[in-house]
Amino acid sequence: MGYWIGKEMKLDRIRNAAVILSGIDLRTATDSELQQVTKVVAEEGIVIIKNQKMSIDRFNEINMSWGSMHKSGNPACHPDYPYIFRVTNKTLEKGQKGMFSQGFLDWHCNSVACADPEEVVCLYGEQPLGGTPTTYSNCTKVYEDLPENMKKELQDSWATFSNFLVEQKDDYGVYEGKDISQSGAASMDIYNLRTRTGRRNGSSIYKDYMTVEKMPNGRRRIEVKKRLLRKHPITGKPTLFFPFPGMTNPTISKDLIEDLTERCTTDEQYLYESDWEEGDLCVMDQTATIHKRNAPLKVEDGIRMLYRTSFYYKDSKWNSCYE
Repeated sequence: MGYWIGKEMKLDRIRNAAVILSGIDLRTATDSELQQVTKVVAEEGIVIIKNQKMSIDRFNEINMSWGSMHKSGNPACHPDYPYIFRVTNKTLEKGQKGMFSQGFLDWHCNSVACADPEEVVCLYGEQPLGGTPTTYSNCTKVYEDLPENMKKELQDSWATFSNFLVEQKDDYGVYEGKDISQSGAASMDIYNLRTRTGRRNGSSIYKDYMTVEKMPNGRRRIEVKKRLLRKHPITGKPTLFFPFPGMTNPTISKDLIEDLTERCTTDEQYLYESDWEEGDLCVMDQTATIHKRNAPLKVEDGIRMLYRTSFYYKDSKWNSCYE
């Protein structure tokens, strides 16, 4: 089933999981057309745009127009485009490996441990490699179809997320933490808080939700308490935030966690798997979806290069995680 946006752009729905957007050439798209794309992302959660072969300069320009860009400071960022993060198994400058350079990636959304995580992530197939698909799950569409008793339990529900590494605790999806902080994550979170709030001590805004602890190795460990069911920063509709690997101290029952995990990861109507082709672009709302790489990435199989950017919606507020 498809429907038109304006005279040219068309949306084709893939079950209750994602939409394919056609009738737009991002290389020449107007500002008005580009803003229409982010409106679709806010409404639908996962938007796939095929055959968009473009220069890295144009890719960067498009993302800058979509919202306030999120800075990671990771060595895998492009040296000339600091907001473009390279997800690749290619060896980069000075022998640096690209991020997520091999193996599988479990279900996740990006920067879950940040106090103010980016709301939208964009992936672009610069140099794809067949047989390394990404699977997307639309958690908010799952929520919309839940029975009323489950929706009621999710009201005012919370969980804790941290920037330190995790190990599996049990078989229904709740994890517990190890005392090992990830390099640089806490520092960049505080940088983005300052930029987004316009305050030097941006983290003070979140004092009721976060704790910052200095580790023996000099790094900072952040733990953040977040709503699982929240108001979407653009549409105002309820949205389910459910990156269950890495979630601790949930206020919902084990039975509900099991049920949501099964619906979000096994029910085909909410899942979309896409094997990357050159020029493919996926824009996904991180407040409403999760994704994974469900095939191993090996250097001997060939080089895979995805560009990843992330940003906040233009009209969103800094506290959308907590409303």
